[in-house]
Amino acid sequence: MDIAFVQGGIGDPFGAPDLMSLASIFLEPLWVFVRADSIPRRLTELKGKRIAIGVPGSGTRVLPFWAAVLAERLLIMLVPLITIMIPLFKIAPPAYRWGVRRKIYRWYKELRDLESRVATARDEADPAQIAAELDRIQAQVGRLKVPLSYAEQLYDLRLHIGFVKNLLHDMPKAAQPHPG
Repeated sequence: MDIAFVQGGIGDPFGAPDLMSLASIFLEPLWVFVRADSIPRRLTELKGKRIAIGVPGSGTRVLPFWAAVLAERLLIMLVPLITIMIPLFKIAPPAYRWGVRRKIYRWYKELRDLESRVATARDEADPAQIAAELDRIQAQVGRLKVPLSYAEQLYDLRLHIGFVKNLLHDMPKAAQPHPG
C-alpha cells in the first residue's frame, strides 16, 4: 500500500519507522459519550467515574483526565483574560510615554515660577535664594534616568535651567540687594 487515510495519533513511530504522516485533512474533536441518564455539564463531573478511553493505539489515551480538566479550566479563564488584556495592551504605550514625560515636565512648573520671580520682581527677588533653588533643580534633574528616546526632552529641560540661570546672572546689579 502506498497511501492511506487514518485517524491522527494512532501510528507508532517505533513500531513502523517507515510510516510517515503527511498532513492533517481536518480537525478531529474529542467526543465524550455518556449515558442519557447522567449527562454532565462539565468534565469535572466525570471525576471518580469509570471512563472508557479507547483501545490501546487509538490515540485517545494520550490526554489524561486531569489534563482535560485543566484544559477546560484554562479555556474558561482565558476568554475573560484576553478580553481584559486587549485594552491594556492598547493603553500601555501611551501610559508609559506619559510616565516618562511626567518625570521631565514636573520640573517646568518650578522653573517657570523661578523665571517669573527673576523677570518680574527684580527689585524684590533674592538672587542667592533663586540660585540655590536652581542648583537644587539642576542636581535633581541631573539624576533623572530616562530612555534614550526621551533624552532630547531631558536636555531641553537642562537648557531651560541654564537659560533661567543666565537671566539671573544678567540681572542688573542695582536690582540685587547689597550685602549688609
